[in-house]
Amino acid sequence: MAAGRDAAGLTGGWSVTLGGGVFRGCPQFAEALRTRIVAELGADPPVVVDDPPRAVLAALRAHGHRLPAALAGRWAWRRPLDGGQG
Repeated sequence: MAAGRDAAGLTGGWSVTLGGGVFRGCPQFAEALRTRIVAELGADPPVVVDDPPRAVLAALRAHGHRLPAALAGRWAWRRPLDGGQG
């Protein structure tokens, strides 16, 4: 995770989500990982995501028509639903 954080140029105030059955099925594991991510990597407290597609759509809506500068064009791209290059 540290390599990903560093490659993305993330600094204070970055966030992490935990998704998948392991985190939902074992809250103790999710909590242990949350604690380490905050303490060792400097992230905001992670949240467990139960519905990844809904979470992605909510994040995109929250940013309007612009992706965060740390992601735009390098880690994430917006594409219109009609298949154009938007």
